[in-house]
Amino acid sequence: MTYYIVDDEKNSREVLKELITKFFPNYVCCGEAASVEEAYTGILKQEPAIILLDIQMANGNGFELLKRFKFISFHVIFITSYSEYAIDAIRFNALDYLLKPIDIKLLGDALEKASLKKLAPDLYTVQIVNLIDKLDESVHDVQISIHEKERVRILKLSEIMYLEGDVNYTYIYTETEKLTTSKNIKAYESYLKDNAFFIRIHRKYIINVQFLKYYEKGDPFYIVMKNNVRLEASRRKKAELIDKIKS
Repeated sequence: MTYYIVDDEKNSREVLKELITKFFPNYVCCGEAASVEEAYTGILKQEPAIILLDIQMANGNGFELLKRFKFISFHVIFITSYSEYAIDAIRFNALDYLLKPIDIKLLGDALEKASLKKLAPDLYTVQIVNLIDKLDESVHDVQISIHEKERVRILKLSEIMYLEGDVNYTYIYTETEKLTTSKNIKAYESYLKDNAFFIRIHRKYIINVQFLKYYEKGDPFYIVMKNNVRLEASRRKKAELIDKIKS
C-alpha cells in the first residue's frame, strides 16, 4: 500500500519514512511534499492510498490542502506537535491522528486501520468536511454526521433541537425525528462547547437555545422547547442558561 508524506520539516519526513521502512515494510512511500501546493500536485499525480499529513506548516496547514479536493479518495492520518490543536474535532469525526514524536505502535495501528478500512469516498469526504467546518469560524451552519447502524445521517447543527444522554447512547431530536447515536453525551458536549447556541442544562440534556419556547420560574427549574417538550434544568445551570438566552 502506498503512502505520501506532507510535512514542511525535511527531518520529520525522513524520520517518518525510516520508521515505516524499518517496522512496516509493506507500505511504500510514493512521494513527499513540504507545502500545500506541492502536495496537491503530487497527490493528484501519484494517487496514494494514505496521506500522512502535518496539520501545522510554516506555509499553510493541512486543512487548506484537503479543501482543494472535491472528494477525498485517500485515507488521512493527521500529524501534529500540538496535543490540544484540533484533537477534539478529529476524534469526534472518527479520524486518525498521531502526535510528534511519533509512537511506533500507534503509527502501526493507524497504518493498519487505514489499510483494512474500506474507503467510501462520499462518506469519508463528509467526515473531512465536518472537521474543516468545525475548525473554520466562517462557517455558521455546520453539518454533523450521525452514525446509525448501517447508515450515516447528515444533519445541520441548526436542525438539532436538543440532545438527551442515556448512558453510552445519545438521542438527537429535531422538529420531525429522533435519531440514536452510540456516542455519549459528553462527546457532544465537548464538540459543541464553542457553539454559541448549545448549552448543557442537565446531566442528561444539551439544548439549542434557538428552539427554546420559554422557561418556568420556580424550583425545580423547567424549560419548554418549541415542540412543547418540558425539560428539567439543573439549578447550577440556571444563571448560565438565562445569560445565553439574553446574549
